[in-house]
Amino acid sequence: MMISIEEMAEQFKLLGDKTRLRIVSLLSQQQMCVCHLFELLQTTQPNITQHLSRRLCHNPLWACR
Repeated sequence: MMISIEEMAEQFKLLGDKTRLRIVSLLSQQQMCVCHLFELLQTTQPNITQHLSRRLCHNPLWACR
């Protein structure tokens, strides 16, 4: 299955942000709640939630619970 250039660009954009890449890395190891993510990443809960809701959960390669 080939993906379009637009889809490929979206994947790179998804992983192009350091915080999102760190979230993906942490969640690939185990499930975590947002409260653990923002403590580990030393950022705010709204920041983590924004990355999850606006980028990661709307991506077809990412399964949200």
